[in-house]
Amino acid sequence: LLQEAKLPKNVQSRLLERSEGNPFYLEEVIRSLIETGVLQRQNGGWALVEGVEQIHIPDTLQGVLLARIDALDEDVRQTLQLASVIGRSFLYRILETVSEANGDLDDHLARLQRADLVREHARLPEREYIFKHALTREVVYDSILSKRKKMLHQKIGEAIEDLYRENIDQYYGVLSEHFIISGNHEKGAEYSMLARKKASKAGSLTDAIEYAKKRVGC
Repeated sequence: LLQEAKLPKNVQSRLLERSEGNPFYLEEVIRSLIETGVLQRQNGGWALVEGVEQIHIPDTLQGVLLARIDALDEDVRQTLQLASVIGRSFLYRILETVSEANGDLDDHLARLQRADLVREHARLPEREYIFKHALTREVVYDSILSKRKKMLHQKIGEAIEDLYRENIDQYYGVLSEHFIISGNHEKGAEYSMLARKKASKAGSLTDAIEYAKKRVGC
């Protein structure tokens, strides 16, 4: 992150004190300071544009991540939130189908990769991305209003049904999750039952029991 240039000693001390040895926390704080312009390259090193005591550093890693997410442009943040509803990893085709990026989706993903919030996970058999850390996905997901979250789960479930109708049996479990969370209990129960039958046939008793519980919960 610092490209081998050193931080001023007082900044190092403050960050190490706050991070308490958590490298992910330390990394995210440094990214936040660079992205907001508080920490800038000067004369081959790094310098603060304000006093070290004036630096606001959230007390928790979740707080640091949320601050970085809030600093994104609105349209890029919406793409990130939509991706978080799909899951820790997400297929490009699903994201593209439900996105309202209007042709800017690739640009949004490129910016999120530069920010090191998501990474390309695979190109074949189709493009897939993944959140760098599970906690990042969790913080993004929790930042979405409940009503909008339910609507997005419904749209994603419908997109999966449409895109993967020829091998939809591979998505029974995923579909049951999306529709249950969306409040569509009829479809949630239907896919939970199908997922249970598939798990039973494959000899996975644990999965079958879990899907049966979900169906009852609907």
